[in-house]
Amino acid sequence: MVRNDFDRLLIYELLKNLGFSLIGLFIPVHLYTEGLGFTIAVGWVLVSGLTYLCCSWFVASLIDRIGYKHSLIASYLFILPGLAAIHLLPLSLPAVIIIGLTYHIGRLFHDIGKPSEFTTDSSEKNRSKDSGKLLSIPMFSRVLGPFLGGVIFAWYGFPALLGTSLIVLAISTIPLLQTPDHSASMHTGYRAIITTEWNRYIPLFVIRGIQGASAVALFGLFVFIFVGGEIDVGGVHALDTLGFILTGLLVGYLGGKQHHTLLVSIGGLGEALLFGVRGLVGTPLWAFVVSFISGLFFQLYHVPLFADFADAAENTDILEFFTLRKVFIGFGELLTAVLTILVAMRYDTKTGFLAAFGAGAVASVGMVLLYHHQDS
Repeated sequence: MVRNDFDRLLIYELLKNLGFSLIGLFIPVHLYTEGLGFTIAVGWVLVSGLTYLCCSWFVASLIDRIGYKHSLIASYLFILPGLAAIHLLPLSLPAVIIIGLTYHIGRLFHDIGKPSEFTTDSSEKNRSKDSGKLLSIPMFSRVLGPFLGGVIFAWYGFPALLGTSLIVLAISTIPLLQTPDHSASMHTGYRAIITTEWNRYIPLFVIRGIQGASAVALFGLFVFIFVGGEIDVGGVHALDTLGFILTGLLVGYLGGKQHHTLLVSIGGLGEALLFGVRGLVGTPLWAFVVSFISGLFFQLYHVPLFADFADAAENTDILEFFTLRKVFIGFGELLTAVLTILVAMRYDTKTGFLAAFGAGAVASVGMVLLYHHQDS
């Protein structure tokens, strides 16, 4: 393994996570505070899912031409204008759709390019350990980011928060410019890919989309509406990330393949239990405790899954595999957002959130059952 390449990828992720964590969690909150309402705020998650579902294959074909690291840099050609437009354009439903499409296309360049680059830079022998590092060390900045973002948002407003985030994201590209790029040609069409042995991973990808949408964007919006303000939202995400760090490195070093099923089982069932109590959170302290424990359980299953995905990609076609992953993560996000909106329209806002958290709990149990079945 080329350690310099991997170390620079870690530095990039550290800076990128700081930039994203300063602002990303607060976009649905910002849309809500601007008077656009609950439906459009949750609609940001819906646009995310639709973009991943419909545009992943097109973005992957571009990554195939420019390389993995260039795709990480190219992501900012969409992310930075998208973030700037949130402040510069009058916000309305059409504007949110266009901004969300632009921003999430940028995220696609990153979210397909990063695991592809990691798979190239890492070896199967050390993959669990390196997965723990990649998913934990850069998270230190995500502990600081949400707290700092909440303070800046509350004290100085969204424009100051946006400007700080843009500067940090621009600086994060520097480590990527110091190493050669990697790429792998795409060999398989989209229709063929879902009929290969990879189709057994599709339910896991959908589950990850449901979990991510419910636990991050929607829980952050829930805390803002029913528990506290911007600083509490930032604190919830920061403590969630602190839990990631404490278990991520440990799982990476101790979680060899022989322990993956046990780790996924403990993490998934613990996460399901915490999804069941998220809707009962009524104070900032309770929200902080739930988020911290959730972070501990999250890495128990996320690190083994990430390592397994990298192994599967390396043994077949790297770019196609992670493109398929993003497509069906998007489908999971879309399902969660639609469920939340429909239940809220039929009943009330809080019930809509409860439906999303319930979906996260069911998905987490389903993940454990699927992983056991596939392992056997």
